[in-house]
Formats: sequence, structure tokens, C-alpha cells
Amino acid sequence: MLGIKKQKASAGIPIWQSKNTQVAQGGFTLTGSPNTEIPAGTVIACDEEARTASVVSAVGEMKAVNGLLYSTVTTDENGNIDVAVALRGTVYENRIPEVSEEIKAKLPLIIFSKSF
Repeated sequence: MLGIKKQKASAGIPIWQSKNTQVAQGGFTLTGSPNTEIPAGTVIACDEEARTASVVSAVGEMKAVNGLLYSTVTTDENGNIDVAVALRGTVYENRIPEVSEEIKAKLPLIIFSKSF
């Protein structure tokens, strides 16, 4: 049994500026607090080998930064959710959670646009 669950999807305000956005192949499983919404554009660290992802919330975690969460997700009752991580593209900076200059430097393939 695959354990596939039907979920409602909602399209919020677009954060990606173009169709040239590149996401990591295969996706990742993000583990966090149960029933928590994680907004699109959140900084993510990925483990390519284990196919896991985590939210980067501290400066010490910066060495593992890989990309930004492609779309808003809500974790399930166990705190897990499958996610897509954007590795390249142009994001509307004013529509995503704040990203420090140090983290932006770790994401050279993502352009942070100041336009609305």
C-alpha cells in the first residue's frame, strides 16, 4: 500500500516570477511539527542521499542550505510532508519569509526580485 492521502490544495499568491524555475528531482520528505503550515519560499536544507529535508531556522544550519520550498505545505498528524525544493529561479522577495543576506549568498541560482 502506498499510503497516498487526498489533500485539498489552495493556490495562494504566486511567489515565483517565471516558468524557468528548477526543482530538485524526486522530491524530499520534510519532518516537522504536526499540522503545521510551512509557507512557500522557506529556506530548506536537503539530504540528497536520504531524500529528507528540513527547515533552516538558525545561522549554524546555513552550510546545508540547498534551496527554497516551492509551494506552501501543511505537515500531517505525524509531522511529515513530501515537498518540492526550488534550486533555481526568480522569487518575489517581498512575498516570502525573510531571508538573510548570508543565506542568499548560499543560493546563487535563486534571484530575489524586489518587484511585487
